[in-house]
Amino acid sequence: MASIPSQRSGRSARVGGVPETVAGHKQRPAALTGGGPLSEVTYKRAAAVLDEAKQIQAHLASQDVQIGKIVAALTPPQAG
Repeated sequence: MASIPSQRSGRSARVGGVPETVAGHKQRPAALTGGGPLSEVTYKRAAAVLDEAKQIQAHLASQDVQIGKIVAALTPPQAG
């Protein structure tokens, strides 16, 4: 949904419960601007998710190698 600027105030209306910013206005939650406790928790959670994703990728790569070996062992040689 888009916001429609008000002709009277120059500010945007809230559409769908989300405030829309207007050119020239900087509206950011405090957690995004000042490094408060919420932003620190969010950063730590994101770092943990990234670390877990890297571990999953490494595991899947290792698994792919092992599956490749099994497939190669079960595939009969091609007559050439």
